[in-house]
Amino acid sequence: MQQNKLTAVKRVIKPYQIPDLEDQVAERIKNIIPVVSPCYDSFPETDADAFAWLFAIDGLLLLDQLRVYLDKGFAIDEKDLIMLENQIPMIVLKEIEKALSANGEHVEELWESKFRYFAEANSPFLLSKETMEFDRVNHLLDYMYKSIVNNEVSRDVAFSKPGSIPVEKSAAEELLEAVIKAAGLIPGVKPFLGIIESIIKILYETDKEKMIQEIRVPSVSELGDVAGVKFALSTCEEGIRNISFANGTCCLPVITLNYDSEVILRNLMAYEKLMAKNSLMGGFGLELTEYVDFMCGIIDTANDVKVLREYKAICEMRRS
Repeated sequence: MQQNKLTAVKRVIKPYQIPDLEDQVAERIKNIIPVVSPCYDSFPETDADAFAWLFAIDGLLLLDQLRVYLDKGFAIDEKDLIMLENQIPMIVLKEIEKALSANGEHVEELWESKFRYFAEANSPFLLSKETMEFDRVNHLLDYMYKSIVNNEVSRDVAFSKPGSIPVEKSAAEELLEAVIKAAGLIPGVKPFLGIIESIIKILYETDKEKMIQEIRVPSVSELGDVAGVKFALSTCEEGIRNISFANGTCCLPVITLNYDSEVILRNLMAYEKLMAKNSLMGGFGLELTEYVDFMCGIIDTANDVKVLREYKAICEMRRS
């Protein structure tokens, strides 16, 4: 593996005719180590040189893999590029690109195009078409995560009672309401609806991590066979925040699965939980984890998957 890394590094720097990798790349990274080091719990303060070299080699390897991906549509192992523990900070990647580029201009545009191409090819979900503030992107996994959860089409949705003022619902609240409506159509389930409804009332009074535990949700087959619920693809290329239930139809965003999807989803969820836990100012919910938990609830058998595929809510692998 180490030999593969060195080969990739040589392949990247060859067109730029860099005579001294240490002076032109590693030293640039070393200058930003004080900014990067607080992100790591076990950063060796006395070994900034080794840390800079590690970032330089792994960053150049990522650059090589993304270029190969752009040219040929595949990399050595896409799973490795998206794993949480393998992420290279964006600030490091920018310094590498500046060292390689003659003038250092348009560095963000170069990385954004690479990230976008990779994310579109590997994300199980459709990505937001909105332009992202790339200076707020932490790394490749962060870019994919934000592109997924920010893919939202605004809709006027609210809980309401006679004489009350509509209140905007979160994705989690809307998701749970859809379950309640669907479950209420199944004989024998109504006595338990009060329990589920109580979850909504305490949604923001309970630790979010505890709320992700899977509740008993009727499966796709149960909803269809017993209650006549139909499933449909969300319109307008909506994302995971736009699950809806109306007129006996549950609308879901499309999810495209391939042999890497489980690894990608696990790392996206791990990153989401990490950021939600460490975010002092908030701003990070658990939308993706809540969505995956919901899908795990309604899919119990192969027949459930078959039904969702028929409704085009689940797509085939993108490539072999």
